[in-house]
Amino acid sequence: MKRRLVAGLVVSAAFGALATAAASAAPPAWPTAGFRPTCDSFQQAAGVPYALTYNDNTPPLITSATISHKNVVGPDAKARITITATATDHCSGVGAFGFYLKRNGTSDPIGILPVTNNDAFHAKVVFVAPATPLNTPPMVITLDRTAAWDRYSTFTLDASDKLLNSTPRNPATDIGSLWAGPPQNCYVVQESRLVAKPSAVSVRKGTVVHFVATLTYWSGSGFTPNAGVQIRLQRRIGSGKWMLASKEMTSAAGKAVFVITPTKTASYQVVFAADLAKGQDIANTKPVVVAVH
Repeated sequence: MKRRLVAGLVVSAAFGALATAAASAAPPAWPTAGFRPTCDSFQQAAGVPYALTYNDNTPPLITSATISHKNVVGPDAKARITITATATDHCSGVGAFGFYLKRNGTSDPIGILPVTNNDAFHAKVVFVAPATPLNTPPMVITLDRTAAWDRYSTFTLDASDKLLNSTPRNPATDIGSLWAGPPQNCYVVQESRLVAKPSAVSVRKGTVVHFVATLTYWSGSGFTPNAGVQIRLQRRIGSGKWMLASKEMTSAAGKAVFVITPTKTASYQVVFAADLAKGQDIANTKPVVVAVH
């Protein structure tokens, strides 16, 4: 976690809608009276008794920045990529955040400029990206860097800490701080559905049990059989660990049949360990108990 300085944030023309949607609100005015700022310097305001003009030349300290791990696209169309960031600034407060995103490793970052809501000198922003163009799997969105800017470069408060005037920071041209933590990926994937049913849930020892499983994925217009992928049957005895019982490849109809001969009562589940980078989500069935007597 490092804090660096960054001048401005370039907004890709293709993603201008993202910036517009994010920066719809103006920075709030000075917070509740009684919050005395701690700034680099201040001086008596000309012509206003007991008023002070403050100078904020120290960028905010970004304390966290995260992106949702995955964005699952399904029939409800509600999935979205969410970015959350927090920062502190004990002079004028935090005025804006910016996010440098990469789509499928592109060398051109996507600039987003959401304006924050502030609580005294602490700020938090939760940015929910629009569905278009970031909702088409397979896609990997990387949160590469996060930037933050002061609310004001200079501002004047009266004796009651009421804001008299201010000069807002301009994220497009002014210096801000930069969070250069490890890049984080958000995987845009298709929803997977996996169902499985055993031929019996209570058997005598040595009886053959068939688990019939079906795997589908959201294709954009409906759920389609997921053919030619591996799914696994797992077994757990009591409260122990899940262990591999069998593995099969799905047919053209997305089906697979597991054949087992239980010797002890155990729980079973079927798991699809998808590669998120390929655009499909993981899935597993609810555990079901097969009793042996």
